[in-house]
Amino acid sequence: MCNDDVAPLDRRMDFQIGQHLVVLRAMDARCMVRTGKMLSKEQPVTLPHGEVLIVKFVAQRVRSPFVWFRPHRYDALELEWVDAETRGSADYRGYALMLEKTVVNECCRSLS
Repeated sequence: MCNDDVAPLDRRMDFQIGQHLVVLRAMDARCMVRTGKMLSKEQPVTLPHGEVLIVKFVAQRVRSPFVWFRPHRYDALELEWVDAETRGSADYRGYALMLEKTVVNECCRSLS
């Protein structure tokens, strides 16, 4: 959810892999930290105003309410969101952000 009282924008985006979006106001997200081929741990994070997100995965065949993103500042945010022990583990496979499509429509704007 957006972290302010600004009214939602009146539009809906169709998400395409590789599409760039900018966060218009701080918003909550789920950070999925991959710790193995099939294992992940989820933690809440807050995306700051102005952050650029890149669409990583959109479930086309199912009506998933979620879309997955990679932040433009991936490395810097990785240091902030993923602890050193996890980053140093042989099983660490990176992280991705999972957001509800409705929240992205309210809190982001496409840059393309």
